[in-house]
Amino acid sequence: MAETTKRFLLRPPPAKHQSSAVSACHAAVNPNKHFIIGAPSMEALTKSDLSARTVSSTTVNLSINPQKRARFRKRKMSVKSTSCRAQCRSNQARYRQRQREYVLKLESTVAKLRAEIPVLGIQCRRLHDGSEQCVWDVGLEYFRLFRYGVGDSFEQGSPDTCGIPRASEAQKQLMFLRSTMAPNVAFGSVTGVEVLMEHWRRLSEYHDNLHFHLTHMEKLSESIVTATAIMSVTVTKTTLERVFSHLLESDNVEDLSMAVNLLGHRLDYPCSVIFVWDEESSLVERVETDIDTASPLLKFLGSLEDTSRVIEGAELTPTSSIDVASGSTA
Repeated sequence: MAETTKRFLLRPPPAKHQSSAVSACHAAVNPNKHFIIGAPSMEALTKSDLSARTVSSTTVNLSINPQKRARFRKRKMSVKSTSCRAQCRSNQARYRQRQREYVLKLESTVAKLRAEIPVLGIQCRRLHDGSEQCVWDVGLEYFRLFRYGVGDSFEQGSPDTCGIPRASEAQKQLMFLRSTMAPNVAFGSVTGVEVLMEHWRRLSEYHDNLHFHLTHMEKLSESIVTATAIMSVTVTKTTLERVFSHLLESDNVEDLSMAVNLLGHRLDYPCSVIFVWDEESSLVERVETDIDTASPLLKFLGSLEDTSRVIEGAELTPTSSIDVASGSTA
């Protein structure tokens, strides 16, 4: 059987592959020789080097800048949080101050409402009885309420059966004056209900066991009532310090001796009171009080000279009234 022989024609490679083919042939012939195909120029190397450095610098910057930004952001947040805490503390302080002021305002309002209870009670009883207020009734009630002076406390008493706190004796006295006397009631050379109340408070404070006893009352006219009374007091250390302080401060032995003799002694001061009524307002517009301090002192000391020395420097004078501004008795 005849062997079939096939012939293959070797075609030359395309032109674009000839250079690579030639290079491959040369490499096969001389493998120790290196060929650089398409070696870059110096300009290309320079651009490549610069590009690599730029990339490296950018990489370094990218690795450093986030840390700086993080530290800056953290520091900024720290400053911001500190200012926020300070602002919060300031807001809380203002809120607490407003709350305290609100509570104080409520307490003041409640105190005023409680203080009006006795006045409303007096007006209610007056309307219930169907009688109009007159100067005679005011005079009688004045001596009844102030027969033992004024107490020290203005605090509320225990609640009644309805749960309403009872007014203290001092509150009842003040409410009586406010409901029966003009706001600018004249009392000696001064005016005002509070001035009259302060007069009684200091008389009670400067003496012990004060007793104001009505002995006689007379109606001179529809608008004027006069009354006589005895104010009995016990001389205490406070009396000597506040009323007869000139005896304690004197260098005279006799003055000091009289002060010692007066201590603990009971004095009965004759008093006269005049109430002047205002028909239009149905309120007392003037209260004139006269306290005779000379008679009981003369009876006790037995000498006009000694009595004169005691009265001349005393702060409790025959025409006694309280000067609230100076805090003394004039």
